[in-house]
Amino acid sequence: MKKFSELPFAVQLGITVACGAVIVLGAEYFYLGDMATANNDVRTKLTTLKAENDKLRPVEKQFKDLKVDNERLLQQLANLRTIVPDEKEVDNFIRMVQEAGVQAGIHVRQFTAKPPAPKDFYVEAPFDISLDGNYFTVLQFYDRLSKLSRIINVGNLSMAPTTGSVKGGSRKYDYGPNETVLASCTLTTFFSREEKPAAAPGRK
Repeated sequence: MKKFSELPFAVQLGITVACGAVIVLGAEYFYLGDMATANNDVRTKLTTLKAENDKLRPVEKQFKDLKVDNERLLQQLANLRTIVPDEKEVDNFIRMVQEAGVQAGIHVRQFTAKPPAPKDFYVEAPFDISLDGNYFTVLQFYDRLSKLSRIINVGNLSMAPTTGSVKGGSRKYDYGPNETVLASCTLTTFFSREEKPAAAPGRK
């Protein structure tokens, strides 16, 4: 049998090309076959994920709607806390009434807190006040109270000239020439009740 080097050049070239073709085909069969299998697996997973995403699209819209509703409810809660804050806001309430008096041009002479009245979901907090000014500034004061962000009920209203007296306002002051009216009333506002943590169960 002749050696490869002794074969004619055309035969050598044919054998070399044939061997190269076998090597290339073998590489394609094994390597590219594995790649094709991997690609098929990726396509299958991609199809599965796409189907799951399609199922979740309605849930995504519901989530966006729920987020919008939650933000709206939080805003409503913030507004309600302005109208009916917790009991720690007593100082702010007194300050609001005092500022309304200054803006109306009256003098709030006495501001006395009465015992609160707890209800199921809120607390009624009454305050007795006495004030003086002229008739129109007193009316303006009550008008300003009605426009505050807080809920305020006015009761037990009493008015008299500065030469007389009103309920709860027995003390006399040096009234100015424009101060012709004395007034007293009970301002009742409302606070939310704070939830108390439940007591831990006792050990046996």
